[in-house]
Amino acid sequence: MGHEEVIVGRTGAGAPGDGPGDRGDGPDRPKRVVILGGGYAGLFAARRASRGSKRGRVEVTLVDPALVWVERTRMHQVAAGDASVKRWPLEELFRGTGVRVVGGRATEIDAEGGEVEVETGDGTIRHLPFDRLVYALGSASGTGDAPARRPPRPERRRAGLHVPRRPV
Repeated sequence: MGHEEVIVGRTGAGAPGDGPGDRGDGPDRPKRVVILGGGYAGLFAARRASRGSKRGRVEVTLVDPALVWVERTRMHQVAAGDASVKRWPLEELFRGTGVRVVGGRATEIDAEGGEVEVETGDGTIRHLPFDRLVYALGSASGTGDAPARRPPRPERRRAGLHVPRRPV
């Protein structure tokens, strides 16, 4: 699946990141919310934040490398190659909400300047201004080899002194 931008719902001029240096600053402009991560937390944050988009008070942008969502409890089936697992296009999940979906990865966050740099799948760099940033990137399991380690040795205490147990 390619990395592209999908705008779902209302659109308009001055969308975040549309032009170089275009921050759309002004007293009447909507608050800009950028959400990094399209897992459970990111999806729920986008849905919740988008409630204000219908009244023009907020612009919500969700950033994730994938433009489809798979229920986490089904990931083992995806890894096993089960093609029957439902994949939900983010475009469908956010239809009519005003949430803008950008396929890419955040490469830099400027918290003071209120801007996220995003690299899309085709290598394009986008700058997304924000008033609020939701960092919902989740976690990942380590896939590298871990060196074999001996379990920690039990310690004993004698008369309040810390005395490590000697190996047998």
